Amino acid sequence: MRPVVLTGLILGSLLLAGCVSTTSNPEALKERHRQQCSDFGFEPGTDGFATCMMEQWERAEDREAEDRRRTNDMIRENNRRAAQADAIKAQNKQMSFMRAGNTSFPICNAASPGAGLDVSSGKWYGNACRAY
Repeated sequence: MRPVVLTGLILGSLLLAGCVSTTSNPEALKERHRQQCSDFGFEPGTDGFATCMMEQWERAEDREAEDRRRTNDMIRENNRRAAQADAIKAQNKQMSFMRAGNTSFPICNAASPGAGLDVSSGKWYGNACRAY
Protein backbone atom coordinates (compact mmCIF):
# COMPACT_ATOMS: atom_id res chain seq x y z
CA MET A 1 0.00 0.00 0.00
CA ARG A 2 1.25 3.50 -0.71
CA PRO A 3 2.64 5.32 2.36
CA VAL A 4 0.46 8.41 1.78
CA VAL A 5 -2.73 6.37 1.68
CA LEU A 6 -1.63 4.30 4.66
CA THR A 7 -0.96 7.46 6.67
CA GLY A 8 -4.40 8.80 5.78
CA LEU A 9 -6.05 5.56 6.82
CA ILE A 10 -4.22 5.54 10.14
CA LEU A 11 -5.09 9.16 10.90
CA GLY A 12 -8.69 8.63 9.87
CA SER A 13 -8.95 5.53 12.03
CA LEU A 14 -7.60 7.39 15.04
CA LEU A 15 -10.04 10.26 14.55
CA LEU A 16 -12.94 7.89 14.04
CA ALA A 17 -11.91 5.91 17.11
CA GLY A 18 -12.21 9.11 19.13
CA CYS A 19 -15.69 9.70 17.72
CA VAL A 20 -16.78 6.14 18.34
CA SER A 21 -15.64 6.26 21.95
CA THR A 22 -17.93 9.23 22.70
CA THR A 23 -20.96 8.06 20.74
CA SER A 24 -20.67 4.39 21.76
CA ASN A 25 -20.98 5.37 25.42
CA PRO A 26 -23.63 8.12 25.54
CA GLU A 27 -24.15 7.65 29.29
CA ALA A 28 -20.52 8.53 30.01
CA LEU A 29 -20.86 11.56 27.75
CA LYS A 30 -24.07 12.63 29.52
CA GLU A 31 -22.36 12.26 32.87
CA ARG A 32 -19.49 14.46 31.71
CA HIS A 33 -22.03 17.04 30.53
CA ARG A 34 -23.88 16.87 33.87
CA GLN A 35 -20.62 17.40 35.70
CA GLN A 36 -19.68 20.35 33.47
CA CYS A 37 -23.08 22.00 33.93
CA SER A 38 -22.87 21.46 37.69
CA ASP A 39 -19.36 22.95 37.67
CA PHE A 40 -20.80 25.96 35.83
CA GLY A 41 -23.16 26.44 38.80
CA PHE A 42 -26.42 25.13 37.36
CA GLU A 43 -28.64 23.08 39.66
CA PRO A 44 -30.04 19.81 38.26
CA GLY A 45 -33.74 20.08 37.44
CA THR A 46 -33.63 23.79 36.52
CA ASP A 47 -34.19 25.33 33.11
CA GLY A 48 -30.62 26.62 33.10
CA PHE A 49 -29.28 23.13 33.73
CA ALA A 50 -31.41 21.70 30.89
CA THR A 51 -30.26 24.45 28.53
CA CYS A 52 -26.65 23.80 29.53
CA MET A 53 -27.06 20.07 28.86
CA MET A 54 -28.54 20.72 25.41
CA GLU A 55 -25.71 23.13 24.54
CA GLN A 56 -23.08 20.63 25.71
CA TRP A 57 -24.68 17.90 23.59
CA GLU A 58 -24.84 20.19 20.52
CA ARG A 59 -21.19 21.13 20.97
CA ALA A 60 -20.22 17.45 21.14
CA GLU A 61 -22.16 16.77 17.94
CA ASP A 62 -20.51 19.78 16.26
CA ARG A 63 -17.07 18.52 17.31
CA GLU A 64 -17.81 15.06 15.91
CA ALA A 65 -19.07 16.55 12.64
CA GLU A 66 -15.93 18.70 12.39
CA ASP A 67 -13.73 15.66 13.10
CA ARG A 68 -15.50 13.71 10.34
CA ARG A 69 -15.10 16.64 7.93
CA ARG A 70 -11.38 16.92 8.74
CA THR A 71 -10.91 13.18 8.34
CA ASN A 72 -12.63 13.24 4.96
CA ASP A 73 -10.53 16.25 3.91
CA MET A 74 -7.33 14.44 4.92
CA ILE A 75 -8.34 11.31 3.03
CA ARG A 76 -9.19 13.35 -0.09
CA GLU A 77 -5.89 15.23 0.13
CA ASN A 78 -3.91 12.01 0.63
CA ASN A 79 -5.67 10.43 -2.34
CA ARG A 80 -4.96 13.53 -4.45
CA ARG A 81 -1.27 13.41 -3.48
CA ALA A 82 -1.07 9.68 -4.18
CA ALA A 83 -2.63 10.19 -7.61
CA GLN A 84 -0.22 13.05 -8.28
CA ALA A 85 2.75 10.89 -7.23
CA ASP A 86 1.51 8.07 -9.49
CA ALA A 87 1.21 10.49 -12.41
CA ILE A 88 4.75 11.76 -11.83
CA LYS A 89 6.07 8.19 -11.65
CA ALA A 90 4.30 7.32 -14.91
CA GLN A 91 5.66 10.45 -16.56
CA ASN A 92 9.19 9.67 -15.37
CA LYS A 93 8.87 6.10 -16.63
CA GLN A 94 7.72 7.38 -20.03
CA MET A 95 10.61 9.85 -20.12
CA SER A 96 13.11 7.10 -19.31
CA PHE A 97 11.76 5.02 -22.23
CA MET A 98 12.12 8.04 -24.51
CA ARG A 99 15.71 8.61 -23.34
CA ALA A 100 16.78 4.99 -23.59
CA GLY A 101 18.23 5.27 -27.10
CA ASN A 102 19.47 8.86 -26.78
CA THR A 103 23.06 9.04 -25.52
CA SER A 104 22.74 12.73 -24.61
CA PHE A 105 20.64 11.63 -21.63
CA PRO A 106 22.71 9.81 -19.01
CA ILE A 107 21.59 6.99 -16.81
CA CYS A 108 22.77 8.98 -13.81
CA ASN A 109 21.98 12.53 -12.68
CA ALA A 110 23.03 15.05 -10.03
CA ALA A 111 21.44 12.92 -7.30
CA SER A 112 23.40 9.80 -8.26
CA PRO A 113 26.23 8.92 -5.87
CA GLY A 114 29.62 9.90 -7.26
CA ALA A 115 28.13 11.56 -10.36
CA GLY A 116 29.54 14.73 -11.83
CA LEU A 117 28.89 16.99 -14.78
CA ASP A 118 31.50 17.53 -17.46
CA VAL A 119 30.91 21.21 -18.22
CA SER A 120 32.82 21.11 -21.50
CA SER A 121 30.57 18.40 -23.01
CA GLY A 122 27.48 18.90 -20.84
CA LYS A 123 27.38 15.20 -20.02
CA TRP A 124 27.24 13.41 -16.70
CA TYR A 125 29.98 11.04 -15.66
CA GLY A 126 30.27 8.50 -12.88
CA ASN A 127 29.87 4.82 -12.08
CA ALA A 128 26.16 4.71 -12.98
CA CYS A 129 26.44 6.75 -16.18
CA ARG A 130 26.13 5.31 -19.65
CA ALA A 131 29.43 5.00 -21.48
CA TYR A 132 29.72 7.45 -24.37
